[in-house]
Amino acid sequence: METIFYRDWLFAVPACELTKAGSYVTHQVGSYGVVIVRGSDGVIRAFHNSCRHRGSVICNKAKGVSPNLVCPYHQWTYSLDGKLLWAREMGPDFDPSQHGLKPVHCRDLQGLIYICLADEAPDFEAFAALAQPYLAVHDLSDAKVAHETSIIEDGNWKLVWENNRECYHCGGNHPGLCRSFTDDPTVTGIEEGETPPHLQTHFDRLEDQGYPSQFRMAEDMQYRLARMPLLPGAKSFTMDLKPAVTKFLGRVRDDTAALC
Repeated sequence: METIFYRDWLFAVPACELTKAGSYVTHQVGSYGVVIVRGSDGVIRAFHNSCRHRGSVICNKAKGVSPNLVCPYHQWTYSLDGKLLWAREMGPDFDPSQHGLKPVHCRDLQGLIYICLADEAPDFEAFAALAQPYLAVHDLSDAKVAHETSIIEDGNWKLVWENNRECYHCGGNHPGLCRSFTDDPTVTGIEEGETPPHLQTHFDRLEDQGYPSQFRMAEDMQYRLARMPLLPGAKSFTMDLKPAVTKFLGRVRDDTAALC
């Protein structure tokens, strides 16, 4: 936790979950509770979900809407931008401006909210510059969350993540996925180097239509981007291979094959 999750940028929630001013979601990272809230100015911010008075949890629900953030213990009241608005009987020398909520680094990247718990966050701009054109076409800020589910993996997180990075096991263990997505190792295992011709043809076709698609990887290999093809005839990750919704996201045309 100290080496990775308390230091690095983490994807938290889609911005579309915070539909209006006062909308909030709570997020847990190890020992730290975080509240992510849309302000009256429309800006999404993140704070430690802990009152500056006695450390009580401020927002106990997973999500909700509130005009202010009010501690249930002693009713210290904070505005949506984290400033302390009201604290009872604190004396004439008390300075509210010194007791606002502790902020957490927060960035909205084309409708995806990232947070970082470190005192000094690592660079975000390189990732943002690379990912922005890939995400922009989908207009995720105007999307809706259709379903949420949580999975608790009963295993070492590093092994779970390594398993996620290969599809060697997919054919025998995820037959539903393999109805629409290939387990071809030249696609699922793509790394830096020469792109297989059939995959490059896919990238070129989409880029010609205005959808950034080419495989890109960070110099330190911490993230990668591409639009990987579905199997021929598949339009979506669905059992019948058909689109799951009638309205396409953002600027995606209905005559375009599935963008993955």
